[in-house]
Amino acid sequence: MPRNSYRNVAPTKPVVGKDQPLGVIIAAAGSGKKTRTFGATSLVMTGNGQTLIARQLAVIRHVYPASDIVAVVGYEADRVIKNLPPGIRIAENERFEDTNIVRSLAIGMRVLDRDKIMFIHGDVLFNCEAIEHLTEIPSIGADTKDQFKADEIGIANNGTLVTNLAYGMATKWGQIAYLAGRELKLFREFIFDRNKATNYAFEALNYVIEQGGILHMIENEGSMYLEIDSFRDIERANLQ
Repeated sequence: MPRNSYRNVAPTKPVVGKDQPLGVIIAAAGSGKKTRTFGATSLVMTGNGQTLIARQLAVIRHVYPASDIVAVVGYEADRVIKNLPPGIRIAENERFEDTNIVRSLAIGMRVLDRDKIMFIHGDVLFNCEAIEHLTEIPSIGADTKDQFKADEIGIANNGTLVTNLAYGMATKWGQIAYLAGRELKLFREFIFDRNKATNYAFEALNYVIEQGGILHMIENEGSMYLEIDSFRDIERANLQ
């Protein structure tokens, strides 16, 4: 793919090729409080007749066919599990009501036990372009096209590298990250600390940076994101 097809990172030799094993965690335990009336966010229907999580899986498998995927469920776990496509590992965060995504990620990491991991928030619809090239170097997906709401987590950066994730930034985090090597080791240090069970993923990524880890930001040409946390988002997902 030409260099100008994606932003803020020069092409490198892939850390994970499309036919090489890649651990993927879909953190889908959250209760979706704003959309709870409509059931688990993972089962929201998208425009092609697939549930959100089935669509996520289809995209991941298209881009990374050899991926080993675990869905960490919680809210409406039995219903979500019943509707999951085949060929996916399942883990449950039974404490989803009083913990946060860091605990779900820790559960997923222990299930996969791989040295190259991509994790994805379970309430985000995305396309193939959004995750291409992410496995070339430890990185996070970025959005500069206002596809996320203004109050979502953003990325402070120097044009190439992530310096901090925080609220109030114009460039938004796509809620997808790829970690390997030292960056994965540091991330595990944070999420395996039981005192961090109520923390957010962006706080774990900030820890990686604070400890000297390097994260690139990548925004591929044509990347699409849709976070589903309102009825209007559900309507939009039905059209995607």
